[in-house]
Amino acid sequence: MRVGRFECRRPPLKSCAGARSWLYLCEHDVADSDINTSCWREEDNQVLSTSEEEFGAERCLNRHDTQLQAFNACAVQSWCAGVTRDMGFPANYFRRKCAP
Repeated sequence: MRVGRFECRRPPLKSCAGARSWLYLCEHDVADSDINTSCWREEDNQVLSTSEEEFGAERCLNRHDTQLQAFNACAVQSWCAGVTRDMGFPANYFRRKCAP
């Protein structure tokens, strides 16, 4: 089982076959249950970057199980350039790395 498929990420955007990202184009404000679709531009075969300083539990804070959760998280983080969907981490990764 895989979880945490949607990750809030930083620029730059890079080519990656089969990947999908959504760039956030609006002012960073407050999360809302209704996503303003005009704030997001979908990019196929592209990924946003992760910070080299983010490892393990730190990176887990930016990962979400649903696209809506990730979009809302990104909208309130000034550093967030968008959301990238990947294959997710194995469920046991979260127990080892993301446990409180």
